[in-house]
Amino acid sequence: MPKRLDCYFDYRSPFPYLALGPVAELGRRYGVVPEWIPIRLPELGTYALRPMGHNLPKRNAYVALDMQRWARRRGVTVRPPQVLLASSPTPPRPVLGRDHPMDTERLLRAATVAKTKGHAVFERYLRASMEAVWGRGEDPAAAATLDEILGEIGADREAFRADIEAPETAAALEQATGEADDRGVFGVPTFFVDEEMFWGQDRLDFVEEALRG
Repeated sequence: MPKRLDCYFDYRSPFPYLALGPVAELGRRYGVVPEWIPIRLPELGTYALRPMGHNLPKRNAYVALDMQRWARRRGVTVRPPQVLLASSPTPPRPVLGRDHPMDTERLLRAATVAKTKGHAVFERYLRASMEAVWGRGEDPAAAATLDEILGEIGADREAFRADIEAPETAAALEQATGEADDRGVFGVPTFFVDEEMFWGQDRLDFVEEALRG
């Protein structure tokens, strides 16, 4: 029986985007359908009070460099959204995880809606939305960004917008975030092979070992 592969994400981090291709390949290789789960990163208990890289300019610069190294290895282009680039205070001041400057609520709700439309629709939405935010550097909070994504996947924009605003969509996103918190998730991407947890797209070798075992 194939193992379960859960993948938690929020558009606030570029690293789920870097994991998309390799995770899809692992799914094909081991007969697993990866379950990508949208969550609100700042609402994770251990993330909310964690200092962000804004507080550590040297570390932040290194992470940006390393991100591009991984992008080259994965064969993708990463362009951070301008809203994130413009948010680093000068001089640096304390910024905590709960204060993350990127507003991803609209796209997270849309992802939650897409999951109710079937696997094929969600896969198209996930790829298109990740590429919009981290491949082209678009603002995740902008209505035009979502409209472009929905156009790419051939979705009914009006129906999607109505579902995004539905109370049950916000409740489902809240529930997924709470479940992630209960499982010990503190950052994204976080992967679970059954109940074994792995954090970071640079831990996919260990994910593969768990799937193979």
